[in-house]
Amino acid sequence: MGTGAEQGDEQGDQEEEEEEHFSEVFSFTMCNPPFFGSMSEASQNPNTACGGTKDEMVYPGGELAFVMRMVEDSVRLGGRVH
Repeated sequence: MGTGAEQGDEQGDQEEEEEEHFSEVFSFTMCNPPFFGSMSEASQNPNTACGGTKDEMVYPGGELAFVMRMVEDSVRLGGRVH
């Protein structure tokens, strides 16, 4: 896990990349959120019957952080979804 400064740099890079594609318009968006903060957390959940890669099952901060980011993105990019 990176430091706060590294995470801020990554977010800034992502925002710049998003601005480059600002003209993109989306007709439909869909996601299957990762539900865990770590693979260790996923392995402790008895309801996790399926396997998956870290990229598929883990988001820093877990499900709540993922959903919060999704809401923030929806507010910021909502005018580009038709």
